[in-house]
Amino acid sequence: MQNVTLEVGDIIRIVRFGYNHVGVFVGSQDFDGRCVVHNCKGGGVVLSSLAEFADGTQVYMHQKASGNIFDREAIARRAIALVGTKYDLLSFNCEHAASLAQRGKAESPQVAGYALALLALGGLALMTKGK
Repeated sequence: MQNVTLEVGDIIRIVRFGYNHVGVFVGSQDFDGRCVVHNCKGGGVVLSSLAEFADGTQVYMHQKASGNIFDREAIARRAIALVGTKYDLLSFNCEHAASLAQRGKAESPQVAGYALALLALGGLALMTKGK
């Protein structure tokens, strides 16, 4: 972990095989006192220890939560309420879950970036096909 103090509501990330995996730090729950809610391909939204989330990799700060302690606790409650929700790569992945909990809107910049790249490639293919 970087030299950053985690606060409840912060979004943290790890890098996995060319993509970022994110989760919301929700503070002390039932594990080691440092818990993360994140959306996994195989299990949907889960509550894990920080060590389980990191899985031996470096953890980075992705998006600090703003607001006072009550705002941050509200983020944690929203994140925990998502536990058990099914994973969907395009409509509800780890970024969707984390942004929904922190900012109230499910967004995935990685999916949007890939979609934009595919559209650009499709347009380029159409342009070169006509030549």
